[in-house]
Amino acid sequence: MKRILLTVCLCLWAAAPSSAVPLTWYVLGVWEDGGGLSGSFVYDADIGVRGLYSDAQLLTTAGSLYAGESYLDPSPGFLGSSVASAFVTDGGIADLTGSAALGLTYMDPLTNAGGTIDLFAPDTIEAFCNNPSCFSAGGVVRRLTWGKLSTDPSAVPEPGTAALLGIGGLALWFSRRRERS
Repeated sequence: MKRILLTVCLCLWAAAPSSAVPLTWYVLGVWEDGGGLSGSFVYDADIGVRGLYSDAQLLTTAGSLYAGESYLDPSPGFLGSSVASAFVTDGGIADLTGSAALGLTYMDPLTNAGGTIDLFAPDTIEAFCNNPSCFSAGGVVRRLTWGKLSTDPSAVPEPGTAALLGIGGLALWFSRRRERS
């Protein structure tokens, strides 16, 4: 009887979910004005409903609407949930006037299981804030046209790789165009 009880206990222990470690999520995207979005952040889904963001290293590059910014620290006062988050250049301030803000919206919740998730492009924005709450109205705003997150860094190519692929594609297109004429 003791063996059966011990076996059942061991099986239940082995089947119990273990606490996962926080994961690094890698980001890549393209803004409507031709600028880019790249970088990473760490997310721990085991920390409450909102999760815990840390070690943000997000970079947006210049396009025709916006010069781009560097977002290094997530601001606890402006973080969303496992389906949306906001990062500001001046973390921890109540009045965002004069700051830049990056709002990411995910198609699926972030988890500690990892994987690849698309960004919801129309609701992923970068803004230069001309009012205290930033995202509510006004300011220079640009929207994402394409973007994704992945816990596998090879699934999100480095910005340099993406640029080289784009340049190579343009060169091929021009060479084929010349051959046809």
